[in-house]
Amino acid sequence: MAQQSAVISSVNEQATAMAVAWQLKHITDQAQRELNRAPKRPARCNLCKGAHATTTCETIPQQEKLPLLKTKGLCVLCGNYNNHHPVTCHNLRTKNHGELCHKRVCGKKFELHHKNFCTLKQNQLVEGNLNVQQLLMEDQDQ
Repeated sequence: MAQQSAVISSVNEQATAMAVAWQLKHITDQAQRELNRAPKRPARCNLCKGAHATTTCETIPQQEKLPLLKTKGLCVLCGNYNNHHPVTCHNLRTKNHGELCHKRVCGKKFELHHKNFCTLKQNQLVEGNLNVQQLLMEDQDQ
């Protein structure tokens, strides 16, 4: 009986040592992947070319955002140039459903868009607005 309990405790010690070694390897591999990952490029607005995300743009007047997105061929859910259909947009596949417009009027019109692109939003203008026609001309020049 004593011999059997010694074998059991020996097996338990080896199993514990192997588990610790595996966890340590997992942690170091994960840290190495993080170190080797390329740094994220800074956000750039596709509407005004500012140094912010397209969904947070405050330079363009609110009423002009959605039409400008459509004119430039941008996704109305994420504001990117990915040339994807809104059904395949990452905003629908991830936890960002809260960022979609949930206004009843938009839903009745079947207009699916990001809440910051909604034309019904009340805060219309911010100081330093750019002329939308000028932005469209700049895009055509590029």
